[in-house]
Amino acid sequence: MPEKQQINWVDMVVPNPKSLADFYSAVIGYTLEPCDDGDGKTSYSLIDGNSKEAFGICDQLSFPNWTGGWVLYIEVDNLDDRVSRIKEHGGDIVNYWPSQEGRRGECLFRDPTGAGVMLQEARKPG
Repeated sequence: MPEKQQINWVDMVVPNPKSLADFYSAVIGYTLEPCDDGDGKTSYSLIDGNSKEAFGICDQLSFPNWTGGWVLYIEVDNLDDRVSRIKEHGGDIVNYWPSQEGRRGECLFRDPTGAGVMLQEARKPG
């Protein structure tokens, strides 16, 4: 079976997600779908004209130790193996969330240029 290595989402992480979500809604025409991040934090999915999620605008408080900006999400098999390679190849791990009941594992990191990337454990079939 081939390994997953696909881009599956993009978020913009900002201090005031509602105002930026409103901006993209007004400029591009997306509709907003609020997402409760817990602890009073709300992020937004932007929905295109085909009722598909296009990207997200996230509350910076949901991403501790993050400076903000675009975050590319890549779904991978063998998450722990991939995470072990980040520092070895010049990256910096910002946060790691191991898989738990109802949540797949994720690792937020910066590549050697400082760009933000989130690795996500591939969803299990079924």
